[in-house]
Amino acid sequence: LPAPPRFGAIEVRTVLVAVGLLFALFAAVQVRALFGGIGYVTSVSGLTFAEYARRGFFQLVAVGALTLALLLGIDWGGGLVHGARAIAWGILALLGLILASAGYRMALYVSFYGLSPIRLYATMAIGWIAVASAWLGVTVLRGRRDRFVAGALAAAVIWLGAVDLGNPEALVVRVNVARAVAGAPFDATYLTGLSADAVPALVAALPTLPAAARCDVLAGLRGTRWRRPDSGDWRTWNLAERRAEQLVTALGSGADRPECPATPP
Repeated sequence: LPAPPRFGAIEVRTVLVAVGLLFALFAAVQVRALFGGIGYVTSVSGLTFAEYARRGFFQLVAVGALTLALLLGIDWGGGLVHGARAIAWGILALLGLILASAGYRMALYVSFYGLSPIRLYATMAIGWIAVASAWLGVTVLRGRRDRFVAGALAAAVIWLGAVDLGNPEALVVRVNVARAVAGAPFDATYLTGLSADAVPALVAALPTLPAAARCDVLAGLRGTRWRRPDSGDWRTWNLAERRAEQLVTALGSGADRPECPATPP
């Protein structure tokens, strides 16, 4: 690799102070929008909860990623020394406030519209950036940059493992079922349109759902959207789909549930 450029102390501190002042000014001006929640939305004409949650969310996440890249680049050039590290700590603290705002917006979004896989992945991404930021402070800002990559990659592996092994769609179903039991709207069409991974959680939730939602879920599960045609080729076999098919078959055709009409052909 080519030798890194050497950054002067004046240049580094100028950049860091400018970024820190920008973050502080942003937080001061936007403090009501960052954590205003329901009160802020109701006071702004024409602003919906969905717009409030999405407005600036991805920009805030991008700011977090770019800040990490900036601090790593400056440290690579030997610029994070003496007073510069103290300024960098201040930037990380303000970055934590910005990420907390992004997480708060997403939590508010979920509380009003329910959880979806995309919203779950976005929340996990915020968590990863927050962990990576804290790890950067523990390693890079303490002169241990060689340990940063290993820790950041380990956090990413844990993130991916949680997605692959944790069955996010089952979590989505459980959260939305809990909301339905509490009286919130329940989108059975969306949930039954998920993959076969969501079917066991949906079947387990049937006894707790309100009658109308239960019938909608039964109708959706008896569909064939997540089933594959039986080609007889073992390479098309899928454990989740096989289990889902067994569970739906065990539900019957609806004759044993007179409160729910049978699914039309």
